[in-house]
Amino acid sequence: MIKSIRFGTLLLIILLVQGCGSSSSGEPTTELTTLFEDLADQVILPNYRDSQSAVSALAGGSGALQQYCDAIGTVNESAQLLVAQDAWKSAMGVWQRAEMHQLGPVVANNETLQNRILSYKQGNINTCALDQAVVLSQPGGFDISQKAPNQKGLGSVGYLLFNTDLTHTCPGTIAETADWNVRTEQQRKDWRCDHALIVATDIQGAVNDVVSQWEIDGGNYRGVFINNLNNQASFKGVSDGLFYMDVSTKDKKLGITLGISASCSDPSCPDEIESRFSETSLANIKANIESFKEILVGNGGLGLESLISDAQVPEVTERLLQYSNDALAEIDGMNVSLYDQAVEIDTDNEATECTNAYNSPDTASNFPACNLYGHIKRISDELKTGFVAATNSSIPESSQSDND
Repeated sequence: MIKSIRFGTLLLIILLVQGCGSSSSGEPTTELTTLFEDLADQVILPNYRDSQSAVSALAGGSGALQQYCDAIGTVNESAQLLVAQDAWKSAMGVWQRAEMHQLGPVVANNETLQNRILSYKQGNINTCALDQAVVLSQPGGFDISQKAPNQKGLGSVGYLLFNTDLTHTCPGTIAETADWNVRTEQQRKDWRCDHALIVATDIQGAVNDVVSQWEIDGGNYRGVFINNLNNQASFKGVSDGLFYMDVSTKDKKLGITLGISASCSDPSCPDEIESRFSETSLANIKANIESFKEILVGNGGLGLESLISDAQVPEVTERLLQYSNDALAEIDGMNVSLYDQAVEIDTDNEATECTNAYNSPDTASNFPACNLYGHIKRISDELKTGFVAATNSSIPESSQSDND
């Protein structure tokens, strides 16, 4: 049974940390600390540890990626490629759950660790730069730390592992790739896999660093997170993380791709899709929503729902859960990839049909991804109204303007 926090606790805590009041009982800070303990131990750290295990299975010395590299040119190549691709999907899937934790070590120092693991919210991968890096990394001494975020992370490994077109994506004036297309198929596969290992190893180091900084016997950010002196900052971090659904899941993963966002000047922008080559874009969004729900209701302990309940507006949680379930049902009912749907939106008529779909997401359309956008927009609208009012919190700056 989910535990509850006494009515008014959050408001009292915010007043306390702002120096507007005090409490001799110690109960408010103790009870709010319990919320952070439950989120740390039952939601955040498990997601990070699962990511660590999944990335190790992909990138370790005997991991699936190394085994595929070793199998290139042998009878086991195709089978080992599928194993490596499945390992990548697993790593991406669990990290998409961890993407909702936009706080602490992962976002410190201008999101350095975040960008080494998955940089999509900063911008899509640069395939030409990756093609050049594949060549440049062959002589040895390649320093990935000097490369831009759009050449790092799981997205880059996805391109190198799933893209079946072995031709490069650079203009003819790029020296590094000038003779790439005339190299043998096996050499191009070998070199791509070698570079994928370099990127994956960097991801593994970043994930290990995140986990180490959270663990009690490491950097113990957990201790900072649950410390009652940091209640305001910890709550803001968790609360702001929920708005990943607005800025990244809704606006970037769907809005730009489908041409809804003003950032896309064409009827749609399918090349801006996340995980285009693996066709796991919808699976990524599904993982985001599932993690959102877990933060809201907890995972056997307290979730942010308890604060909403104490504010005596349980209907806010009910709406957030209903909209989330509607979005999940929309994803489960799709049989056309997000990329293929975006490609189909290539005229003003189709763009209008998409607009109608997201404005009336409960009505079936030819573009269910646009319906999905509408369902997630309901979530983000409720966050900006009911949630912030119930928890006496604020809308993150990144969500204070909408591109719809």
